[in-house]
Amino acid sequence: MRLLLIRHAESEGNAQGRLQGRKEYPLSERGITQAAALAERLTPVPIAAVYASPIRRAAETAEAVAPQMRCPL
Repeated sequence: MRLLLIRHAESEGNAQGRLQGRKEYPLSERGITQAAALAERLTPVPIAAVYASPIRRAAETAEAVAPQMRCPL
């Protein structure tokens, strides 16, 4: 078994240079593009499931990846 740990894409908080902690920031436009690119890059990789933190930036990144992988989030 192989486990992939992937950090969330860029959030608006990252773009503003803020320390985010558990504060909620959505993905920035760049982050949305990054998440889509990640999903494309992972397409040939066999993935059984996608798990994410409930923090918005992590969930939005995973929501971009899971459908491409055709697996549950």
